[in-house]
Amino acid sequence: METNIRSGYFEGRYPWSVQGYGSKSLIILDGLRVENTAPQGLALQGLADTYKPLTLGRSVWTLGRRMGLREGMTIADMADDLARVVRELTPEPRTLMGMGLGGSIALEVAVRHPDLIKALILVSSGPLLSEEGKKIYRKLFQWGVKRRWGSVHAELGTLLFRSSWSALLGALVARMFAQDLGTPQDPWDFLVALQAEPVWDGRSAARAIDCPVLVLHGAEDRLYEAAVVAETWANQPKAVCEIWQRMPHGLIKVDRDRVLNRIRSFLAEIEPMIPELGV
Repeated sequence: METNIRSGYFEGRYPWSVQGYGSKSLIILDGLRVENTAPQGLALQGLADTYKPLTLGRSVWTLGRRMGLREGMTIADMADDLARVVRELTPEPRTLMGMGLGGSIALEVAVRHPDLIKALILVSSGPLLSEEGKKIYRKLFQWGVKRRWGSVHAELGTLLFRSSWSALLGALVARMFAQDLGTPQDPWDFLVALQAEPVWDGRSAARAIDCPVLVLHGAEDRLYEAAVVAETWANQPKAVCEIWQRMPHGLIKVDRDRVLNRIRSFLAEIEPMIPELGV
């Protein structure tokens, strides 16, 4: 299938892709990725297929955190870093969407740089990791230090399952294929990201948001507790928070069509209220 998607590196260290045309931008910050590089080949085509339904009248960008994160970088540091890239790379008006770790960064971008975006979408992302999520991150960090990348990929795969039994089965299946995913070019980049999110608490940032927000979350998400997500956004007048029953982490992978349809309806509601530049 023909597509106009392309990818590259901004300043040689920020992976990006873009597809679609239009006077508006949707910028997507992805979740925790072991390999933080610009998508190519089948991975790029996968992005094209996934996000093509969102390209009508807008350009859809994916933007990765900077390669070679410095030791000790925080979520706020990553947000300030990516805010500069978003400002220089993408046209206004902008809607920012974050998933998982990308949602944590997106939330900080929205509150620290409120002039940058007009709306915020958070998918499978919460204001802080659950206790189970912190344990999973510690496990991933330990395996990363030991270069057990097959175990890392397999554990990440289990997050798409609801119950512990199905997660165990998923881990066994994922482990069969995980070795083929290989060792990341810069393992330390992944380890720094793993250290940043467990000490971050974005609940006060969420209370300070003053733009339209859509939150889509699975009731059985193991990384971010659904009750905390719902409570965080309950009293935000501009936020719509939907907790989807019997759904795990990674909604975009588990039920892509439902997620994209809800995002499209949200954008259709808010974009008429966003003035075009020069009007």
